[in-house]
Amino acid sequence: MRAHSLIATLTALALLAGAGDAAARTRGAFERHLRDAIRLNQSRLPLYSSASQGASEDVSRKLIASERLALPVAMGVDRIARWWQERGVPIVEEDFVDLKFAPEFEPASANPQPLSSYKRQDASEMASRLRKAQRAGGFEGVCRAARAELARLEATPSYHPMVRHVLDSTLRSAHLAPKHEALARSKGLPSTAWLSRRLIGLNLLALIGAAELDERAAPLHARGIPILHRDVPPIGTHSDFYDGPATRNP
Repeated sequence: MRAHSLIATLTALALLAGAGDAAARTRGAFERHLRDAIRLNQSRLPLYSSASQGASEDVSRKLIASERLALPVAMGVDRIARWWQERGVPIVEEDFVDLKFAPEFEPASANPQPLSSYKRQDASEMASRLRKAQRAGGFEGVCRAARAELARLEATPSYHPMVRHVLDSTLRSAHLAPKHEALARSKGLPSTAWLSRRLIGLNLLALIGAAELDERAAPLHARGIPILHRDVPPIGTHSDFYDGPATRNP
């Protein structure tokens, strides 16, 4: 399915999901994740602004705007996922990590790399490599490719936090996809694989916006201002549902 067709379909479903009294509707995991992120970033906007003498406000506002823009799509995904969730398959619910695990705010980080270390990532090419890996190797192919992209960014830890975040999210969904699928099959339910592929596809679409945010934030990162770095939770591939509770420090 083409990207614009996917977004149009999910947006239409979101409008149906949101019909009626919004207060009576239980928010799904994807929507909750975005709304929590919006609240967190709104609360940190003035803090980063103070630390950067106002230079960070453009990045904060662009980030919040992108999260708001994604809400209709998130609602559509949640609407689709609810059918499986009601039957005991936690697809989408387990694909997102609670924002309460995001690091505490800090105005500065130690020993930032110079701006000369920063190199803009070609997000379109990166997404193309991941799609090719998915076609060739399925979900495991996506996992391998996402890990390879993350390894390539290890040399510049001061930069590219949003691209890393999207790659981490892609890796998590690809890792969990076979588990969702096996559980659905064990319950005699239809396959969840196509929805996992849609989640991965949405992440790959998000790579372009992530790279643009990283580009805007790079001069701030060179100054040691950790905007974006500390505003997302560590993701990883552990699932409390499938793997048992993990020890985390919110």
